[in-house]
Amino acid sequence: MFQDPSIHIFSHDVVRLTTFYERLGLRKTYRTPKDGTPVHVEVTLERFTIGISSVEVAIRDDHHPRTLLMAAKASSGVSSTTNEVV
Repeated sequence: MFQDPSIHIFSHDVVRLTTFYERLGLRKTYRTPKDGTPVHVEVTLERFTIGISSVEVAIRDDHHPRTLLMAAKASSGVSSTTNEVV
């Protein structure tokens, strides 16, 4: 059974997507950076969290999606026969 489910979405417009979810009743619980245009925001409804990150930041050399996928696999114990990012 899921205790604290969450999903992560990559967007070209973090502010717009955050506003969309806030209008649905989710509340912003995390944002970085504190000032300026956010590159990552988390919105929550009860115990469900949606992480929203900037595509542009995610594809930088130090945040490449393949690296994120490998980190996610390592933390979740999921294995795959391909290295494709879906």
